Amino acid sequence: MVGLGRSSAAVGLATALAACAGCGATQAKPLPTATGKPPPEWAANTSGWPSHNLDLANTRDDAHTRIDAADVSKLRRRWTFRLPYSGEYGAFTSNPIVAGGVVYLEDPDSDVFALRLTTGKLLWRHDFHSVTPSGGPNGVALGYGLLFGETEDSVFALSPRTGKQVWIRKLTTNANEGIDMAPQLYDGRLLVSTIPGNGSRSTSPAPTASSTPSARRRGRSSGASRP
Repeated sequence: MVGLGRSSAAVGLATALAACAGCGATQAKPLPTATGKPPPEWAANTSGWPSHNLDLANTRDDAHTRIDAADVSKLRRRWTFRLPYSGEYGAFTSNPIVAGGVVYLEDPDSDVFALRLTTGKLLWRHDFHSVTPSGGPNGVALGYGLLFGETEDSVFALSPRTGKQVWIRKLTTNANEGIDMAPQLYDGRLLVSTIPGNGSRSTSPAPTASSTPSARRRGRSSGASRP
């Protein structure tokens, strides 16, 4: 009789736990689904590298490339472009953007370059001379008709065709803050975070903010130039 009682108690406990687990599953709310979209330039340039880490999932995995383990040893250098500035972690601490036959990149001095994809020819450059805090990373983002990037303390928008500055906006509030990341674009917004801890901010990519001296601290733009 004692053994039977223990067996019945065990069955009852298991039943109660199962019921409790079922209650928890029933009460769980589904995760919200994404409602926005990435910039249209991404879908239009799937054969290139349209965003900093390729996609919103940050996969950095190009499933459409013709390069694989069988032919990687046969690759040969097509062209070389020497970056003029080298920081704490070298001359390049980012990923380039490749879209429309153009390579866009930013060096650790926040200077932006546009190169012809097939030849490496410099199409334009825009110098900010603003060293990236902590040495990097940084980078640019393409979307909504503009090329976005960041200096030590500000975010900016350039014309992808000419490199001319459209607007710049200071985000930091004191000398202990900075920006050391590539901005992200989603649902009509530009997303960027500052360090070491005043949180993330978003701003509209629309060219509404003008470039003024008060919008710059040590990130002083010298404008776009062509070779």
